[in-house]
Amino acid sequence: MMDGSTVVGCTASAAVDLGKIKPRHCRQVSDVTIPIHADSTCSVTSKSTMPFCRRWCLCCRQTMWTNKFWMGFTASTWGFLSSIERAVILPTLWLYLKEYWGADVANTDYGTTVAAFSLSILIMTPIYGLAAYSGVRVKTLLLIANLLEIIGNLIYLFAPAPSAVILGRLISGIGASCEPPLYADIVRATNRDERTTYIIVLLLTRQIGLIFGPSFTLVMAKMNYRVANFTLNVYNGPGLLMAILWLLHSFIILLSYPNVDKNGRVIYNDGQRSCCHRENWIQSNEQVKEDSRPMLSDSSDSLNSGRLNTTVINNSIRPYLSFNIIALYCVNFAAYFSFMSLEAALPPVANRIFNWTEVETSYVYLAASILIIFVVILLRILNQFYTDRVLLLAGLITMVISYLWLTIVVYLLPEIPVNMAIPLTLTGIAIHVIGLPFSYAYSESLYTKLAPVSDMDRAQSIFRTVINVAFLLGPYVGGSLIGYPTLVFFCMLLLSTFPTLLVACRFRDFIVNDRPNSPSELEIAKES
Repeated sequence: MMDGSTVVGCTASAAVDLGKIKPRHCRQVSDVTIPIHADSTCSVTSKSTMPFCRRWCLCCRQTMWTNKFWMGFTASTWGFLSSIERAVILPTLWLYLKEYWGADVANTDYGTTVAAFSLSILIMTPIYGLAAYSGVRVKTLLLIANLLEIIGNLIYLFAPAPSAVILGRLISGIGASCEPPLYADIVRATNRDERTTYIIVLLLTRQIGLIFGPSFTLVMAKMNYRVANFTLNVYNGPGLLMAILWLLHSFIILLSYPNVDKNGRVIYNDGQRSCCHRENWIQSNEQVKEDSRPMLSDSSDSLNSGRLNTTVINNSIRPYLSFNIIALYCVNFAAYFSFMSLEAALPPVANRIFNWTEVETSYVYLAASILIIFVVILLRILNQFYTDRVLLLAGLITMVISYLWLTIVVYLLPEIPVNMAIPLTLTGIAIHVIGLPFSYAYSESLYTKLAPVSDMDRAQSIFRTVINVAFLLGPYVGGSLIGYPTLVFFCMLLLSTFPTLLVACRFRDFIVNDRPNSPSELEIAKES
């Protein structure tokens, strides 16, 4: 039991916390969606005496009803389905073109088809970010993106010509571009300490999706159904599968994803307007002006408008020109370029050298996905003992080793017996799989901690655009140079070495401090 002074102290501290208004750039979903009451504050000591199982169940029950949980759940399932789509289509795409329209068409259109998906993502990613910044709800953008994914996959399913396959992947890429506003919401919903864990969880669900993709391919391997003049088989079946899965995901968005403004406040329906009301899908003009208002305008008493706008623009651009941010852009470009190049080059090269079909390639993807899950679990453990920058550098060094290994092995493949060539190649791929999660998770975690939280929509748009440039160039290079696989892996080696040197040479620049993230935020913190 607590005495009267303890209760009074708890109540007073709770009142202070409730009365303290955070600066706009520091407000998060967790700050406004979970009310802090004196009762809950004072009950902390009593909870510590509960049995572990009861405390764990209580924590899970409270977490599952937070908006933060449902935002993370939607983002996780979105990444899960994106990985399934990539893993179920890439291993069969080249054979799809070859079986339906011949080897010549497959050789000429394979790289273009893979790159069309990435090209549409590259173009549309900033547009999604701009739409979110302009007031379109993230929930609305996600539903539009899912609709485009469904249309694109149906075109892929019923494609009468290679150009239709390219068109289907192009439209699907437009739907797959909705990452910036989704991840910006996740960043605003989490504090700095828990953000790395959320990013690791999102990465884990993506890798689980990479397991289900090859599994679906193996299930559909012997599928051959005819309806009139249409044949459904393992080559076009992924289009039907993904259309159904994206439709189911749309229902998840409708039922679970909350409407959140730029300050992290959840928008609740007042009960007087229907679900079809405009403000449920697009912010009002007054809300957009308030959320997009320049952060320094609160202290503009002695400054003229032109000078103030110049200061705001300079302060908003400055964080993205710092050395550590540019280095993180290079890290992500190298990691995703190498990932996409390897995925694009592996099926045709393995088919030509090892006579592998889509089944053997799917087994490789399946094994790689299982390995990545163990690596992600290892990341969660190492995250408790090492900083983000240390683990990022370890991942980059591992990537350099893997691409050096693969460059040498692929160059010597004609002189190596097949029974030795396959294990050597798979060893290089395994090293590649071990290094990638380190680069993915900790570069993104560092970026969200170094970039300004108040400008996270734009920060995520820039970050995802850099990744999508790699998504475009990686498969195009890997698919176009399938006749020169040594050159593909050598390019991956050079690209991975450069950011490794950037991080290693100025290692101290990647220390995350608790100070504000940008000069403009520093100014707000002083004024608040």
